[in-house]
Amino acid sequence: MAIAEVVAFVDRSCLKHFRVSSEESAVGKAGRRGRRRPSEEAEMFGLERMRPATRRVIVAGAVMGPLVFAPLPAHADIPLYRPVANYAVGSQPRSVVTVDTDGDGRLDVVTANAGDGTVSVLRGLGDGTLGPSTPIAVGASPTTVSVGDFNHDHHADLAVTTFATAPATPGVSVLLGSTGASFGPPTSYPLAENALGGAVADVNADGNLDVIAVDPFGVSVLTGRGDGSFDTAVRYPVGTFLSSVSVGDLNGDGDPDLVLGQFVGQVLVLLGGPGATFGAPTGFTAGLTPDSPAIGDLNGDGRLDLAVADYSASDVAVLLGAGDGTFGPASSYGTGVVNGLATHAAIARLDADAHPDIVVTNSSTNNVSVLINAGDGTFGAATPYAVGTSPFATAVGDLNADGAGDLVVANSGSANVSVLLSNIPNRPPDCSAVTVGPDSLWPPNHQMRPVLVSGARDPDGDAIAMTVTGATQDEPVESFFGLDIRPDAQLGSKPGEVLLRAERSGFGDGRVYRINVTATDVHGASCSRVVTVGVPLTPRSIAVDSGASYNSLEPGQRPAWGWHFGAHH
Repeated sequence: MAIAEVVAFVDRSCLKHFRVSSEESAVGKAGRRGRRRPSEEAEMFGLERMRPATRRVIVAGAVMGPLVFAPLPAHADIPLYRPVANYAVGSQPRSVVTVDTDGDGRLDVVTANAGDGTVSVLRGLGDGTLGPSTPIAVGASPTTVSVGDFNHDHHADLAVTTFATAPATPGVSVLLGSTGASFGPPTSYPLAENALGGAVADVNADGNLDVIAVDPFGVSVLTGRGDGSFDTAVRYPVGTFLSSVSVGDLNGDGDPDLVLGQFVGQVLVLLGGPGATFGAPTGFTAGLTPDSPAIGDLNGDGRLDLAVADYSASDVAVLLGAGDGTFGPASSYGTGVVNGLATHAAIARLDADAHPDIVVTNSSTNNVSVLINAGDGTFGAATPYAVGTSPFATAVGDLNADGAGDLVVANSGSANVSVLLSNIPNRPPDCSAVTVGPDSLWPPNHQMRPVLVSGARDPDGDAIAMTVTGATQDEPVESFFGLDIRPDAQLGSKPGEVLLRAERSGFGDGRVYRINVTATDVHGASCSRVVTVGVPLTPRSIAVDSGASYNSLEPGQRPAWGWHFGAHH
């Protein structure tokens, strides 16, 4: 059975200096409990484009969303993702998250590995690649990993749910983070039943993160004390064949609600109440064997909807929310593969528009399927992307800081993670706003004066190099009686800078310099523009371009029509 990815649903006072892959989501009405400025929260979490969130905000977890990244440019013939790159982790990874564990501003990857009782930490290098895996033993068989700041020290901590065979005991292992992507030894909190899914949330509104674990027949809540420790688990029998848990404010009351995957044809919704309490479960049909519900506003009506992986049908079921904790009938969408065994669904904005899309993990066909939102909560045909063997869960995060969401897939069969970087077609810089300053030189004292060309913009946010590629003028390069024919322009020491001689003929209508400039981005794409600088005849006149052309960067030359000396003043 599939495992839900990490979800953290926290009070604003829990926000700390670690960055996670998910952005704040529209999980209900904007809260009032926070003390931090929104811009400060955005900086801490790398969430510069946050939407308003509830009192206890989602800070980690791709299962609820939507994750918001810069929309990709629309190029219909180009795949959304580049070819896969694989990185070794522990045995049988079943859960994956992206989070900045070391505070360097780059997303790292953490997996929970059921086969060897470890979590793997892979540090991101900032360019979309990952460093080697560091294993950390947690005991038993980890099923999910969740992220939060459990002790308010500004470091990312981990909560790992485990599955155990007697005489071992299942539980939640908590690893407190410290400087440099390191974690302290695990502290285990026992559970009555084997945990299959986990999440992190402030369920009792005390400002401290709590842990939620789901087993096949119930839900356990471990309330956090704020110092990194937790109270004994309180278990609530709920139903049968439960497999996963996601968290969101489904009815807009500011309390976290639970959505449980159930392998008997429905998802269960438990509306949250005061003091870590939950109402009776309500079931909603969501395919044959629904698993791993993801939460997000799929049709843009401000109400949270569900996308649920249907394991046996190789479909994803979409249930549109009514805003009161109830949902309409499910609409099923194929994953584009046969007998794919869909184990996981995630919601994120992946293509050129602003609508949240769906990523489904297909365990038996070794790929993930991307379904693009039509904008109204309906979806087109799925596009599969190859990954490793027996993929189990997918996280979304910006690993190379290009503003687009990348996919990280935990492959249980091949003991690795597959990274699919967004295939953003590079757009060239824009030179339409390029200007020069100053654009007029006075007095004409024969001195070399620096001017600077600037104003190029890059639509993808890439760094730009400004280069002056040429300079011409409409008067010949010569001085009094043709004795001084040094170049009237030379390249400056700064990007986009050129030095021009402040002189012109005393008999014409001023001199016009034409500066050719090219702006080039880091990928080699470029744009060009010609800007002009005048040396007027008088202080109140404007230089007029005669149309003649002489290379300002070369020594003097005679004009074609035999201008003899052109005394310059």
